[in-house]
Amino acid sequence: MAADRHTLKRQRLGRELRQTREERGEKINHVAALLNMDGNKLGRMELAKTYVGHHDLHRLCDIYDVTPEQRHAWEQLLVGKRPNHWWRSYGDVMPAAFTEFVALENDAVEEFEYTPMAVCGLLQTQDYAAAMLGKGARALGLEQAEALVAVRMARQQRLFEEPTLVYRPVISEVALSFDLGDPALMRDQLLHIADVAALPNVEFRVLPLAAGRDALQPLPFTVLRFDDPDPDVAFTEDLGGTIPHESEREVRRCNRLFRQICDAALTPEESITLILGRAEGT
Repeated sequence: MAADRHTLKRQRLGRELRQTREERGEKINHVAALLNMDGNKLGRMELAKTYVGHHDLHRLCDIYDVTPEQRHAWEQLLVGKRPNHWWRSYGDVMPAAFTEFVALENDAVEEFEYTPMAVCGLLQTQDYAAAMLGKGARALGLEQAEALVAVRMARQQRLFEEPTLVYRPVISEVALSFDLGDPALMRDQLLHIADVAALPNVEFRVLPLAAGRDALQPLPFTVLRFDDPDPDVAFTEDLGGTIPHESEREVRRCNRLFRQICDAALTPEESITLILGRAEGT
């Protein structure tokens, strides 16, 4: 996925506008004159070099006399001003696959996430994220760790800013048991989870130890869902880093695993009760 979804939509819209104009036998300068613009601008629209405005699209639909179904399809491809690709400023510290994940997460409308050994990234406090990125087999240098903590905090804005992301995280109870060397840090993290879990667009669950070994999946994974015809995309993670999966078979497998994990997990209400109980005991 070299291009983000906004770019792909714009390119597809441009191709279809050009194809329709040519099928109608219209010259580019003639159509541009009807739109009160020059032919160069319309050409840039067809080449996805500039954005198509709502008014211009509706006028083109009238000029080409397209069906209501085609008009609706083009409206779904309409992209406004360039989205804020904030993550690009961290390109020097983000691996390519993780950059792809963040870009797609920025476009997603729904996210399913399971993490067996840590709190999910969108639920982490800044102190917890810093502690996790500085430990383990993949411990990072200070500068890179600080940058990735900033990325993690920026990603969390999807939970609060419109359009909000529908987020369904599941963590194992094991993830709540690690000693990070600072009880206050873990207490703050647990209370933060409870606060975020109370959001209407968040459905948080804990997979309890009592669920047994068969229910505990060893590797974290995420499924992203979109509001357009594009299919779901899954990401898994191992010691080598983030791995994208676009094949229907792999995505279907991750969706099936997530349903199984949710079936074995506590309810959202039980999960928050567990979190608050652990926070009181920390």
